[in-house]
Amino acid sequence: MTIQIEKIALNRKVAQNRSLESFFQLATEVGIHQVELRNDMTASDHPETVIDQMPIAAFNALKAKYGMKILTINALQQFNQPAKLVENRQLLTGLAELAVQIGSPAIIFVPEVNSQDSRTPQQRLEDAAHNLQVFGEILATYHLTGLVEPLGFMASTLRYPWTAQQAIELSGHTEFKLTIDTFHFFLAHITAAQFKANVDVRRIGLVHLSGIEPIHELREVLDEDRMFITDRDIMQNVEQVQLFESMGYKGNYSFEAFSTRLAAESNQQLAHEITTSIAQLNQPTAVSGLEV
Repeated sequence: MTIQIEKIALNRKVAQNRSLESFFQLATEVGIHQVELRNDMTASDHPETVIDQMPIAAFNALKAKYGMKILTINALQQFNQPAKLVENRQLLTGLAELAVQIGSPAIIFVPEVNSQDSRTPQQRLEDAAHNLQVFGEILATYHLTGLVEPLGFMASTLRYPWTAQQAIELSGHTEFKLTIDTFHFFLAHITAAQFKANVDVRRIGLVHLSGIEPIHELREVLDEDRMFITDRDIMQNVEQVQLFESMGYKGNYSFEAFSTRLAAESNQQLAHEITTSIAQLNQPTAVSGLEV
């Protein structure tokens, strides 16, 4: 298996406490020319924070300077929470307007994580489908794709990709696809057999990658544990990617290492970890480890 560099992207989360230009420089240093931007790098989630309050023309000039393609804007949070519908509809409209202006074809949708949520699974499904129906109309207006990303945390209100797929189907909108995150695949204890039986690979629009090395504590792994992929990775990223490829996935892979420890590393250090991760992904291995 070989994942070509043209199919690899960087999520801005890997470049914390850096300017957009420094982020673009990091990407080009490792031969990557597509990135995901975010609206959660500061305390505000307003659309203008995605491009660090830069004028649109200045941002587009910077993007052109480095030959960068914007894959997604990440993210509309708690998209499946009914109480947030009005607020999120307004935010999505702003993000959609920005996406068109900067040439991003897609926006990520993330569910609520709330251990106190008392809704039944059916209520959660219906709420997600209803909200996606509303959001789908906005996406259609701006000719954008919505990428729904299930989160594998125990407290997540949408843990599994097949549930997200069902919500998309119920919404009646074709503007949506799935984002599969190897971290959340691991957290939700998904097997290859479950994934093959329940997920239509044609509905996958993006795969997020990160790695976790052995943790000597009895606890659920956290976003803070997410680094790049090494030969000590406990999440079986290589096997997961091989599974997706064997099912016919032909889309992009984006590194989304989350740990705040990355903020202290230089671009040179990050570049080395990214190239090591890419090499690790392209190592031959078996998929059988995911079949249990």
